[in-house]
Amino acid sequence: MKDNVASTVVFMLLLFLNIRLLNGESPPGKPTIFKCRSPEKETFTCWWSPGTDGGLPTNYTLTYHKEGETITHECPDYKTSGPNSCYFSKKHTSIWTIYIMTVNATNKMGSSTSDPRYVDVTYIVEPDPPENLTLEVKQPEDRKPYLWIKWFPPSLVDVRSGWLTLQYEIRLKPEKAAEWETHFAGQQTQFKILSLYPGQKYLVQVRCKPDHGFWSKWSQESSIQIPSDFTMKDTTVWIFVAVLSAVICLIMVWAVALKGYSMMTCIFPPVPGPKIKGFDTHLLEEFASCLGEMTSAWRYLRRALCLETSSPRTSKLCPSLSHASWISGTKLGLHSKPKMPPCDFLPEKYQSLAYNHILEIHKKHLSPVATAFFQKPLLLHQGHMEWLFDSEGNRYLDFFSGIVTVSVGHCHPKVNAAAQKQLGRLWHTSSVFFHPPMHTYAEKLSALLPEPLKVIFLVNSGSEANDLAMLMARAHSNNTDIISFRGAYHGCSPYTLGMTNVVAYKTGLSSGMGCRSTMCPDVFRGPWGGSHCRDSPAQTIRKCSCVPDCCQAKEQYIEQFKDTLNTSVAKSIAGFFAEPIQGVNGIVQYPKGFLKEAFKLVRERGGVCIADEVQTGFGRLGSHIWGFQTHDVMPDIVTMAKGIGNGFPMAAVVTTPEIARSLAKRLLHFNTFGGNPLACTIGSAVLEVIEEERLQENCQEVGTYMLLKLAKLRDEFDIVGDVRGKGLMIGIEMVQDKMSRQPLPPQEVSQIHEDCKNMGLIVGRGGIFSQTFRIAPPMCITKPEVDFAVEVFRSALIQHMERRAKQKF
Repeated sequence: MKDNVASTVVFMLLLFLNIRLLNGESPPGKPTIFKCRSPEKETFTCWWSPGTDGGLPTNYTLTYHKEGETITHECPDYKTSGPNSCYFSKKHTSIWTIYIMTVNATNKMGSSTSDPRYVDVTYIVEPDPPENLTLEVKQPEDRKPYLWIKWFPPSLVDVRSGWLTLQYEIRLKPEKAAEWETHFAGQQTQFKILSLYPGQKYLVQVRCKPDHGFWSKWSQESSIQIPSDFTMKDTTVWIFVAVLSAVICLIMVWAVALKGYSMMTCIFPPVPGPKIKGFDTHLLEEFASCLGEMTSAWRYLRRALCLETSSPRTSKLCPSLSHASWISGTKLGLHSKPKMPPCDFLPEKYQSLAYNHILEIHKKHLSPVATAFFQKPLLLHQGHMEWLFDSEGNRYLDFFSGIVTVSVGHCHPKVNAAAQKQLGRLWHTSSVFFHPPMHTYAEKLSALLPEPLKVIFLVNSGSEANDLAMLMARAHSNNTDIISFRGAYHGCSPYTLGMTNVVAYKTGLSSGMGCRSTMCPDVFRGPWGGSHCRDSPAQTIRKCSCVPDCCQAKEQYIEQFKDTLNTSVAKSIAGFFAEPIQGVNGIVQYPKGFLKEAFKLVRERGGVCIADEVQTGFGRLGSHIWGFQTHDVMPDIVTMAKGIGNGFPMAAVVTTPEIARSLAKRLLHFNTFGGNPLACTIGSAVLEVIEEERLQENCQEVGTYMLLKLAKLRDEFDIVGDVRGKGLMIGIEMVQDKMSRQPLPPQEVSQIHEDCKNMGLIVGRGGIFSQTFRIAPPMCITKPEVDFAVEVFRSALIQHMERRAKQKF
């Protein structure tokens, strides 16, 4: 009986369904989420296209959940962005969060669901078009006429705070032309067009694009009529230039003849040293540059003639051009590009993946966390000592060393040779077997460290080294709490994140338990500081009334450290981590004597003291091989990485036999790749190069030379708040003005950074607000290369000040 009833029910349902289908009614078709867009990285909207409605009224709902969460939410606003859309206000928008969205369609016949759409607001930014596009033809009396184009960023986008950085592209064409001419304007909101057809009406549009996201639509067309006499003044200028050039040539010939010098003597002055056959190509390049400047203004005539006028009636030859590879910015003028020092290395032609393909692969398959420098990330191809070459063949002076990692120079010949030899012999065994490279390296490294720091644990990275050091400190002390400075960076592993106190690396997830931060004794940005606090040739401009050997700032910061010990940790602690100079925080130095007193206080609480030498070690600071030695302290544990392998993955933890035994009692520590034959061979070669080429001494001499030159820029520009550092680890902190010491906005710092790169200089960034330029070149750089770098930075500052001045008007 029950079977008959069930069959009847099924039959009736099928009959009802068939009747509905015969009437053209069916479940809804599958909807599709076709676009999600954020105009300003603070709100966003997703749109969908409905499927078929099945001939019935159909209801659509958008539901979503955030990655890592299980709670499902419904669209907060279906109205603001129009039909078939969902709008997320600031309240419902989070960056660096993955939203997983689906659209559900439902009618009386059933339902269907779209494929899930994964949305990260950071990568869907498509701003509105730029606004208030204005065009003006300008005809200066002394320069070529041009079309002046100006615009404003989209009103919704916050570019002032640096929350979103936009770059712009312009296109224009004569009214009747079929094709547009496109120009990239970078971050500036104004642009000059010099080459135009007189008498034509031009149409102009502009669009913008964020660092991560998509181009906006083109703005509305603006038009302007170009005058018919647009080029007349340009012709006059060229006639004047031709006449002036002829006069200069005559004067040059007359001057040389009057003094009895031959033309060859002027062009090729005597060069000290042994004579060789052939032409000095570098000298020819310099002379061509010298002549090229001759027509720009009369004040360059003496340089072009290789003459230096000492009085109205007497002249003498200037020094050989071979001793003047580049000229200071003050002599070159505001817009001259400093001349790059010569390099005798010829890179191979780039023949690998196309740039756009690289970007595509990176977006699809690599970490979505944005870490690349510059608006258009550099695609590097080859390196040689202090030089880098990109895929287009451009050469750069590397003053950041792959984040303070390349110690003795890119692809140093001796290190390369050692690596290649070991590659042909033995790559890997793991430490369960003995091999000579590991023991040879352990003996060499231990010889550089004072007693009792003689036991070495070989690992692969700085984060891994600090992880192990934390474990050692806790195993030895039987305590948990570890203290580190605010602004410190000790790694990005789950364990070391607790000691890293830079907001960009902090996470809401549970990590690094038992870690406490204390005030960073920053004598420039902190509450106390003076003009004699740091162990550096460059001091702050802050004044103090300290007497010799008594730093008031140090005493104040020690009181803060005591306060941390008395309020934020247990009576007994595990340890204290400190970088001898903070790297990621912008090359921050502490008052002299601070670490010595802090180490004493830590040991009174039962803790051990750890020196993080990942960035400061191996002679980079010049005066000593290790940074802790510059503070006259003896740590219990030293961690090291980066420069240890000149870019090869390698790191080490060095400690005392007593602490090593404490760890061994608690843990069978093992590392598969730590101390592998290839890494140890490279490490030994790096130590040999540092000693043979006297690179520690070079850091002291060249680093001091650079610090003093950069300090002059601080005195010249109000936006250079502080220059600090030691050896070849230098920071330049940018401020709005020296009085307030407020950080220069990130957008302005980024533009200076870009300008340096465009002139061939790569520097790093750091600081809590990314306001400090970090300079840490390979330890093999020379003073002439420092001269070039300083002139590039000065030129970038001048360009920035000019942009500021234009914005005021």
